[in-house]
Amino acid sequence: GTLLSIILYISSKNFIRDDTEATIGDKLNSFDETLVHAASETAFVTFWVVMAYLIFEFGMILSGISEADLSDQGSGIGAVLIAGAVGLVPGCGPQIIAISAYVEGLISFPALVANAISQDGDALFPLLVRHKVASIWATFHTTLPAILVGLMFFWAMGEYPRLTEILRP
Repeated sequence: GTLLSIILYISSKNFIRDDTEATIGDKLNSFDETLVHAASETAFVTFWVVMAYLIFEFGMILSGISEADLSDQGSGIGAVLIAGAVGLVPGCGPQIIAISAYVEGLISFPALVANAISQDGDALFPLLVRHKVASIWATFHTTLPAILVGLMFFWAMGEYPRLTEILRP
């Protein structure tokens, strides 16, 4: 299914363009067009989830970083930047993983804050269907403030040790 989705997405004519109002109307009036549209949107989401996974995995391999290294560095500035960047991935899965990692002590509170602000969750999927470019811009508009707020929390927790004790899981 994943391979078929990737082939369908790459072979589609709408690689990143938005649908026009006219084509959306045509899809609502035709059952066949609705099925084709649903398949192409599913392929779009599948393609980008697979790409994000591959970029992460190959980045880990090429950099020589292991998961143990990530957990050792879960309280630094890098953790805030990575957690904010993970928020670029649509869906609720990354947020669930970030909360689990925080509860297990693998990432710091500033990293969790950066991820929570950056995460668009499942609300991004309808926008992806209607306006792909707008959804990409919306995602970046939440990621930059998320990283800044995460870095402010990182600074505040370094300046005020009592705050760190209060926010520990």
